[in-house]
Amino acid sequence: MFEYRVEMMAGGSVVSSQVVMAQAPFKAAEAHVGRPVTLRHQEENWLRVTQITGGKRTFAYVCRMRAAETTRGSQLFGQVDPVWSAACGS
Repeated sequence: MFEYRVEMMAGGSVVSSQVVMAQAPFKAAEAHVGRPVTLRHQEENWLRVTQITGGKRTFAYVCRMRAAETTRGSQLFGQVDPVWSAACGS
């Protein structure tokens, strides 16, 4: 397992940060937000994952959305934490 720093980003600003142990960077991102992720293109709210052990590489992800999801995530899934919803686009 590797150690990763997972940061929720709003543009270029860090909203939250956590160190996560995982087999792969996308697994660290998923562990941090609790849902599947995919590669970032140019989304404003995203996850930056930096490998701390075994080399210093950085990866960028966003939360993967299901077809049934809308921007009204709190209505679909109950109350959503504002930091979590910012990174996951809910």
